[in-house]
Amino acid sequence: MPRALKALLWTLPFLGAAGVGAFVAAHSNPFPPSVDGGGTPTVALTSGPPSPISQVWKGTIESTTSHRLYVGGTCESDWRGTLQLTVHDDASVRGVGALRRVGPLRCDFSTAQAQVARFILVVMGTATSKGFQLHITEAGRTPSSGADDYGGFLRTVLRPGPRSVLVVPATGALAAAGTIPMHLVDAEGRGTYVSSTRIQLGCHQRCGA
Repeated sequence: MPRALKALLWTLPFLGAAGVGAFVAAHSNPFPPSVDGGGTPTVALTSGPPSPISQVWKGTIESTTSHRLYVGGTCESDWRGTLQLTVHDDASVRGVGALRRVGPLRCDFSTAQAQVARFILVVMGTATSKGFQLHITEAGRTPSSGADDYGGFLRTVLRPGPRSVLVVPATGALAAAGTIPMHLVDAEGRGTYVSSTRIQLGCHQRCGA
């Protein structure tokens, strides 16, 4: 690889829940992003021997979600977590994360259904000159069985398919951030799931020119 190579790369995975959780816990503090004052934001790849990992990015994810029923009220929940991504030389992105519910589920009606308190996440995607395109899926949850998510994170951000791709724009040479809204009619046709998810990322390793 030439020593001065700078690739215009951006964006956005399957380990066992326990192993992923331990990895995320050990790398949970997001690295502050850097901002290049001029030019088009790019991901800068350093020179050196071939490596399976080009760059390491860390960041946070925050989401407010709700299930709005046409008749019967609304359930809402808030989520906070961390992400760690690796950007490979071919522009592919792989990563892990952990997300926890902040506070109780808030519903306009009473429910005895056990609620998910924590998700283990897997991230896959690609990097482009404009930012990250990420798809987040569930690798595990706590409680591990018998729990649901009435607030809607599971059925918006974690739902399968291209409509759940999270586009995180570049905000600098080594930073990306964006807020992604999602809106989906529920499977029963009784209401809609709505979410607003904020992702902030900064390069942590192999970030130099």
